[in-house]
Amino acid sequence: MRSFIAAAAIVTVAATSHAAHAGRKVKAEVLCGTLTDGKVTGVVPSPKHPKLTEPVGCALHLDDVGDDTYMANIHTIRYVVDPATGKKSKVVTSGSTSDVGASKDLEFVMTPGKPDDNGEIDFAPCEDFDVVASVSDDRGVYFKKTIHVAQTCPKPKPMKIESRCSAYQGDDEKFDLPDKQKRSLDGMTITCLITAHDPRFTSSLKVSGQLTYEAPTMDGGDPHRQSDVRAGTYAEGPDDDVFQVSLNLTVDDADGAHLAAKTINVKQDCR
Repeated sequence: MRSFIAAAAIVTVAATSHAAHAGRKVKAEVLCGTLTDGKVTGVVPSPKHPKLTEPVGCALHLDDVGDDTYMANIHTIRYVVDPATGKKSKVVTSGSTSDVGASKDLEFVMTPGKPDDNGEIDFAPCEDFDVVASVSDDRGVYFKKTIHVAQTCPKPKPMKIESRCSAYQGDDEKFDLPDKQKRSLDGMTITCLITAHDPRFTSSLKVSGQLTYEAPTMDGGDPHRQSDVRAGTYAEGPDDDVFQVSLNLTVDDADGAHLAAKTINVKQDCR
């Protein structure tokens, strides 16, 4: 993929090994660019920090290593934000690993928001990430480079949503939530219908729900909060006297940008 490297030359770095083959310096080029129909159409990272919607290809090339061979890896570190809490977490992917030498490069193509051969998402539009490249063998790591890729995406206008949640069990009649009678939800199935008078509200949006609940501690002290992602069905534990359930609903666009959130608190009388 030498043509790719020539077309997308961005970062050239060198590392000196204290235990490298025959005392050689390991020189490596780490080059990334956007790809359209397999051709390089832009450099990554870009000073303008554009939104990345096309695949990104990265290549690692070694110079002046003679007949020596090494193992190389290219992977990403994603910085993922939870839309419900706003907390940022770090996700390290596996990437691609292969042997490299003077005539063999490591090439890795990543598609935004799509799983790679490892079943992992390497990066997503509107989400900052790092490209990490390294060269090593069984005696040590001789080269490592991290390239930070920033993306700037305008925040979409918040969407006003309406929701209606209900609970039922088997063929029993549904009742709306919150429930004025504060009936127990043990064994119930909870469903929520979300609507919006907004032209952006289409089937391409990602609608998700998370259920949280409060229960007394075993020693009878203050309630503690537990959180668990449920697939539509809620059930109390055998030793839990659950008295409040919260339904946290979120709506995101196809790129993961947060549009709306709503929390519905449901009290229960479990005496």
